[in-house]
Amino acid sequence: MKRGCWKQAVAVFLVSAFVVLGRVPAASAQMEVDIDSFHDALAPYGHWVDVETHGRVWYPVGVPTGWRPYTDGHWSWTEDYGWMWVSDWDWGWAPFHYGSWDLHPIYGWIWIPDTVWAPAWVVWRCGAGYAGWAPLPPRFHHRQGRWMDPGEAEYDRHIHSNAWVFVEEQRILEPRLRTVIISPSRNATIIHRNGIRYTPMQNRSEHMYNPGLTVRRVEEITHQQVPRLRVVEADRPSGRRPSLQEPGSVHVYKPLIRQRPMPSLPRETARPERVVPGPRPMRPALVPEHSRPEPGAPPGAGLHGHTPRRLEEPQPTGNAPAPGRPQPLKKKLRVVR
Repeated sequence: MKRGCWKQAVAVFLVSAFVVLGRVPAASAQMEVDIDSFHDALAPYGHWVDVETHGRVWYPVGVPTGWRPYTDGHWSWTEDYGWMWVSDWDWGWAPFHYGSWDLHPIYGWIWIPDTVWAPAWVVWRCGAGYAGWAPLPPRFHHRQGRWMDPGEAEYDRHIHSNAWVFVEEQRILEPRLRTVIISPSRNATIIHRNGIRYTPMQNRSEHMYNPGLTVRRVEEITHQQVPRLRVVEADRPSGRRPSLQEPGSVHVYKPLIRQRPMPSLPRETARPERVVPGPRPMRPALVPEHSRPEPGAPPGAGLHGHTPRRLEEPQPTGNAPAPGRPQPLKKKLRVVR
């Protein structure tokens, strides 16, 4: 009896050990880092600032005039995640796969950090011979780990036409999409064509899925098979492009980000007009021409709801007269006690 109990205990121990050891590689495949790691990783490529609407945000330097997110790189089809954005920038592993982008009237395109990884945080518009995508504003981002599609009416209301990046659908597999991107001045015309439909992000199991233009459609119009890549998690960023370690796979750095509030910048840099200490590149006083509202837009309309303004000209508030206008003499003075 004792011998039988002893054998049973050994068997249970071996099974438990096998289960635990078998799970070790899967658990260790995804690294866990603090959200503050974004700060150190992106500091060499841009500036961190505090803005009233989003708290601490980051914007890149060294990008060309008229730059928009998701323009320097290409799309790769993956088995588990759909279309994955492969950036040409060294810093692309973070801002194009975590968080969201928004257009600020002073800093231009700013990135708002978050903790959930996705192949790309975009919404698609495809049809009439075109494929387009736009960065999702923070208001449309996931809530409590779940993505909720706000609907076409909300996309139309909160995503300006200039935020969309369009290419002819047969060029979707180009390795350098910037060379074939259609001028944003044509975006409004493309959007209002019949057949342009939204394709939103999807929740698949425990991760985000980016359907975009269907693979079947791409193969029909390009007359070539779309490569299916398997995503393998890497333990560090591999440079500008995910490394192809073996045929049919792509190694991607997507650590698990621990959620906690990012500490505020020093008080003297907390206002939107100031940036973190260090050399500051020359930036235009107004949002670039490509991101201004198109002719015929409502007065004051800006991309994602922002209104561009100059830094050097304070805006009148309340009943204050506009700068440069004569002020009428006041007959009475009100004494405030």
